[in-house]
Amino acid sequence: MDNNKARFQMMEGYDESGKYIGHFEDMVAVDDRIYPSDDIIMVFGRCTHLCCIPGWQLVSNSYTDDTWTPGGTDDGGTKLFCICHSSRFDTTALEMNTNRNRSNGATFTYAGVRKAGGPAPVGLPLIPVELNNDVIEGITDYVDWLTYCD
Repeated sequence: MDNNKARFQMMEGYDESGKYIGHFEDMVAVDDRIYPSDDIIMVFGRCTHLCCIPGWQLVSNSYTDDTWTPGGTDDGGTKLFCICHSSRFDTTALEMNTNRNRSNGATFTYAGVRKAGGPAPVGLPLIPVELNNDVIEGITDYVDWLTYCD
């Protein structure tokens, strides 16, 4: 954090095969509510690897905060870590990506945080939020982003 303000990097998204999907800014241009409201990030709590409901933990690499560079890799910074199979996600790197519903095979494009390592095929989808007084409310326009475990 820089002066107690979150740092985000809007990035290009590539699916698990390496195919370019698009840029996070493309989704924000269509609906700016997708960008973290008041710098609050909310992600869906099911890992994209096997839909685990893990005990999420923040893990630090052996780098200090002053050597942190954004980019969604395992280099530097702190990652959101799935304790089930060691998938890691960079909550500062925002991207556009695709995933599929495991039941019916339907694919969908979503905005999310970037996969940084481990067996998960793609990053975690965002739950866009709005701050209404002291209440954080999820925007329900994008619930299809959460269907990959159905």
